[in-house]
Amino acid sequence: MPPAGQPAGYAPQWGAPPGYAAPRPSTPGTAVAGFICSLAGLFIIPVILSIVGIVLSASGRREARARGASTGLATAGIWIGSVGLALWALFILLIIIGIAVGDSSSGVVQALIP
Repeated sequence: MPPAGQPAGYAPQWGAPPGYAAPRPSTPGTAVAGFICSLAGLFIIPVILSIVGIVLSASGRREARARGASTGLATAGIWIGSVGLALWALFILLIIIGIAVGDSSSGVVQALIP
């Protein structure tokens, strides 16, 4: 007697239909959150969000590799966060150099005098 819902002479069907691969696991939420934080770190609360984005992206990338999911967003989050952090560090360094040089003709840093 065939199982309920199956016509006689047919074996039960499991898995993906012929010619189609099984669906790939979805990207972990930490990878998505890391990407978003890294992207937001370019403009909003730069240093803090860039660091948070790098940490979350690294964690999400590890999790994605363990699951066999895509690591694209996590890798992009790590790169964007690193570039954002480097750009802000360069910007702050240039400001410090500009303040230190100040008015070199008088030898007094004008920006620090009230």
